[in-house]
Amino acid sequence: MTETLSLSPDVLDWAASQSGGSLEGIARTISKSAPEKIIAGTLTPSQAIRFAAAAKVPFGYLFLLIPPAPRVRPELVDFRTLNSSSTPLSRDFFEVYDDVKFKQVWYRDFLEREGAEPLHFVGEGRKRSLNSRQVAEEVRHVLRLDQVAMGRASTVEELFSYLSAQAKRPASLCLRTESWEITLPGRCPFRNFVALLLVTPSRQTCL
Repeated sequence: MTETLSLSPDVLDWAASQSGGSLEGIARTISKSAPEKIIAGTLTPSQAIRFAAAAKVPFGYLFLLIPPAPRVRPELVDFRTLNSSSTPLSRDFFEVYDDVKFKQVWYRDFLEREGAEPLHFVGEGRKRSLNSRQVAEEVRHVLRLDQVAMGRASTVEELFSYLSAQAKRPASLCLRTESWEITLPGRCPFRNFVALLLVTPSRQTCL
């Protein structure tokens, strides 16, 4: 008789969401003949091991009675347009967020050690009570964005290269998600975010 485990479907659903997947999707990948058993929480030990690997969560987490408390959401203004209110930020997002935050702190400390001057434009919108349109115009002005130059870009890569070069001129730090492909392969689905902007009172880091 095959040994089976009885696991919480809620925990399995949570685990599946950590990799940006779904309980049903992982269940059908593991068992094409009886995915409904996995969805109901009945797995063999080997299936549970494969489930944890597919969900990218520690194996022991599958034995929790209830899903762990979600990580505290960072204080970011959310401009996502794809069901942002109902789509939680994934573990992949937090891995990138933590990595960018670390780089931002390092870059800020480096600039302070080098005696770099504070960025004059950070916080100007709030100080001057600018509306969103005025802030956008201020960004274009500070970055010296040229509509003609941007129009010449024939690919997304060329446009990003132009924008990142302009952003670096006022001492901002631009990082692109591809820079983490070695350590974070295939992470951060589009529903999580397209761009992330972190600002400190005197320095700016931009992903």
